[in-house]
Amino acid sequence: MVRKACQKLINENDNKQIIEIYEELISKIQDKEKGQNRKTKCIEENICQTLIKNIQSEESEVVHSSGRFLRALLTNCHIAQEAAIKAGLGVIVSNQLIKYSDNGEISGALSGSIWGMADNENKNELITKITIDGLSKTLDNTNIFTLTSAVGALLTLAEDDKFVHLIEKSDIMKKIVKVIKIGEEDETLARLIGGFLCNAAGEKETQIQFNEAGGIEALFKLLEKQKNKLTVVARIMSGIRALSNEDEGVLEKIIENSSKFISIGKKYSTEEIIIPMLGIFFNFSQTDSKEVEVHQKCSEIVSEYTNKCKEAARLALGYYMNLSTSEEVAEDMAENQKIINEVKKAMDQNEDEDKIISRGCGFLQNISDFEEGRKLILEQGITKNLIEGFKKNREEEEVVKSCLSAITNMSQADELAIEILKEGGAKEIDHVLDDNKDEELIRLALICVINISSSDNVEEYIDKDWCKHIIEDLDKFKKPIIKEKAITALSGLATMEGLKKELIENNIITVLAKYFHVSEVTQTKALNILFALSSEPEVIKKIIESHLLSSAVQTINISVCSENFCGLIANCAKDQSIHDELLPFVQDILTIIKNKKTEKAVIFGLNALINLCSNKETREALRTKEIVNVIVKSINSFKPTKSIVLSGYSALGNASIDEEIKKELDKNLAFETTQQIINLYKNDDIVLEKVVNFIAAACNRSSENKELINEKLGTSLEEMKGFVKNGKTKEIIEKIQKAIKQ
Repeated sequence: MVRKACQKLINENDNKQIIEIYEELISKIQDKEKGQNRKTKCIEENICQTLIKNIQSEESEVVHSSGRFLRALLTNCHIAQEAAIKAGLGVIVSNQLIKYSDNGEISGALSGSIWGMADNENKNELITKITIDGLSKTLDNTNIFTLTSAVGALLTLAEDDKFVHLIEKSDIMKKIVKVIKIGEEDETLARLIGGFLCNAAGEKETQIQFNEAGGIEALFKLLEKQKNKLTVVARIMSGIRALSNEDEGVLEKIIENSSKFISIGKKYSTEEIIIPMLGIFFNFSQTDSKEVEVHQKCSEIVSEYTNKCKEAARLALGYYMNLSTSEEVAEDMAENQKIINEVKKAMDQNEDEDKIISRGCGFLQNISDFEEGRKLILEQGITKNLIEGFKKNREEEEVVKSCLSAITNMSQADELAIEILKEGGAKEIDHVLDDNKDEELIRLALICVINISSSDNVEEYIDKDWCKHIIEDLDKFKKPIIKEKAITALSGLATMEGLKKELIENNIITVLAKYFHVSEVTQTKALNILFALSSEPEVIKKIIESHLLSSAVQTINISVCSENFCGLIANCAKDQSIHDELLPFVQDILTIIKNKKTEKAVIFGLNALINLCSNKETREALRTKEIVNVIVKSINSFKPTKSIVLSGYSALGNASIDEEIKKELDKNLAFETTQQIINLYKNDDIVLEKVVNFIAAACNRSSENKELINEKLGTSLEEMKGFVKNGKTKEIIEKIQKAIKQ
């Protein structure tokens, strides 16, 4: 029967007969049981070619009936959709839509046909300006059936971004505002409008057009009218979510009406409503100017629904992360136990979800700037969630980046640094250092090491493999910033006694020789490492062999480097077998002491002289240097500084053992300075012991100095016996007195 009807249509020219046949076919293909099979038979009888002819008929009744049949044929029939698109019916129907746009019945049937064809994966053929023009004209109609069909077609076609770009160049967004007003009284149309906006309103241009036409206000009126229809409200909320994601002006207008969404969220607690609501609030959180307002209005209800489902957690944690980039909001959230509890719960329940973990980490990073935030993170044990998320998402770059960023911030607090390590963070950081090729992740991992290694009481928890892998990274990565961070990280590790041998065994001295001069940062930090490791006897010869002292001396104009250079020489000078290698740097040491940039530089410089002057041959080599002048002046300049006075007299005592150097004492006012120091420190046995040892060395085997000491310090020596408590020091004073009076 269906086949015969289709065949009859091919040659039928009587309009009345054509209309009757189409009406008969419509009833046949809409049969619930046999309809799909009959549609297939129609296609097999090449019905599309007949439709092309009839839809273009000059008789409007024929156009109407053939359009109604096409709409019914395409409904839920993939084979019919494919055939119609392939036959070019999209263009033909769109052209007729323009012609009959003022006829509600015809345009409704034709736009419904477009909707039917659009419900197919091959709808690309419909993504044309002619389709846009046809549907745009249809929106001028006020017929509910027509508008429902047209908006349905737009909704489905707008799933394709190319079609949305065509919408941007049309007046559809402006016209849809008028349709919204009609949709206030029709549930189906209202639902379709929400769906269309969800698909089409995600682009900035469409949002602007919609807003300028009064669309936001119209949409809120629609929402109010349909507020008791859950499905409609859900669709409209989804549309608003799309509208709020791009243009700042549109976003601000929607933020002003946030109370409407909050009341809806309180009324309907279903996922169907909560997800678009949280999506809207997530978009709010991306504002550049209204973070505090959004937080004050929306954070309470967001915290209520954070863990409604996985998608809710993803949106809520994104909301917290974004808003907490505002210092004022972050400080307030850092004190909000409810929010932190919900974040922990979300991370607990979704350890494998990369977005949730990365956003949770971003939030933790932001609130850990504040003491209350750090306190709650510790109390809630949320550090464990961070590390567990890190472990389970090692291959997810965004998660790793977020975890490292959070650790970077959190580890600036000693108690959190320890907690991170206790939960296994050291191993996760090491995994990045060892196995990652991304320079940004390596940089973040190195900053974590830098922060953690500067914390107190962390050494027992640090992964020793850090040493090996950071040294390897110095060779792997070429960018100067990586080399700077790596050497800075190593400088922190080098201060830990338990890691020094690990660094030495991994040839850190050789590596430092290669990268010492990359930048001022590498110079400064490499020198820190050399100084720290030079307390290890086996390192000193390696430093000499690598010619690193020649590199180190080039940094002494930097204050902190002058300190560490002197400290390095002082440590190296403990090994008397290499004193010849150190002599070229004595003048640099003397210059640093004379410059008096920092007290520490003076102390370390004097310590270097103490150790160098402990050796007879070295003392003799120093005869031509102005060491007495420099030491005495440093004592004079820092009389109230006990540490400098002690080091100064120790150096002066060792130097004065040499018969030639001791001749320089008087002309450099060493004895006058000593008189002043005795008076200043007469109650300090430690200083007086050093002073007495110097006097003993100065007068030993020097008749000239004995006379000078008797003349200038005789009275002071006698007085010292009265207030020196140390018995050994008193004995030395008595021996000096006996020697200078002979």
